[in-house]
Amino acid sequence: MKYAKVFGILLIAGMMLVSCGEMQDGADVSQSGIVWGNQWLVPVGTDSAAGGEVTLEDPHWTDEFLRVMAVNNGSRELRINVEEEVHVQLDGEWYAVPYLPGTVLGDTIVVLSSGKKEPVYCYLEDDYGEFPSGDYRIAVQMIWMPEKKTGQSAGNNGSAEAEKFWVYHEFTIE
Repeated sequence: MKYAKVFGILLIAGMMLVSCGEMQDGADVSQSGIVWGNQWLVPVGTDSAAGGEVTLEDPHWTDEFLRVMAVNNGSRELRINVEEEVHVQLDGEWYAVPYLPGTVLGDTIVVLSSGKKEPVYCYLEDDYGEFPSGDYRIAVQMIWMPEKKTGQSAGNNGSAEAEKFWVYHEFTIE
């Protein structure tokens, strides 16, 4: 009997949460937060590369993807974490758009030498689904791993020496 009461309370609480906002394509502002499709959106920061060390340029759209070129304007060799994110701007705040259920992400790191360009591909519909009109940005994580004294890269060993930052390319869907 005790468990039936607890289950009943949890069921009612869940129904109240669902009724706070419409669960449909796009984003809806509700009393409890912002919903995208059927998932809550998570606010994201706006940190970026200081001084434009890396920029995302030359956007190219196809039916399958958006490609931007990551350009290293600085003097150090960087790594690109090619698991990009897409953010949506709502009421002046940026939120991470959730991947579609079942989306498989790779673990690919690309070297971006000083003065060089490398393409970054974002498969918008395949990874995220349909986008309503609005303001968006692609967020790409850059990683700088200093050289060890032996001349070998510090690698991805969780060292506090590794510096990570994000670069963005904003776009609008009408």
